[in-house]
Amino acid sequence: MINPEISELKAQNYAQDARIAALEARLAQSEEAVRSAPRQTIWQLLAIVISNAVIIVGALTVQYNILDRRIDQVEKNLSQRIDAVEKNLNQRIDLSERSMDKGFEDFKQEVRGLMKK
Repeated sequence: MINPEISELKAQNYAQDARIAALEARLAQSEEAVRSAPRQTIWQLLAIVISNAVIIVGALTVQYNILDRRIDQVEKNLSQRIDAVEKNLNQRIDLSERSMDKGFEDFKQEVRGLMKK
């Protein structure tokens, strides 16, 4: 009777050893997964940060180009307005000078007429 019980205990021992080995293998896999999770999280975080940086730089570039074109347009319009004002001012100055010259000529004629009398 002792022999069959020993054989049965040996079989159970082998079965338990096999289960322990399987559990140890699962534990090792779990530990590796746990160790690799922070690395993966860090890489994901880096990918998100880099993606956001690229998106921000792209958006800022687009906004800069839009503002640059708008500033160029405003400068062009302002330059055209200044040119128009200068032209108008020059015309008024010329007209004023002609008017003053005519008035001065009329005054000279009057003075000459008075001097002759």
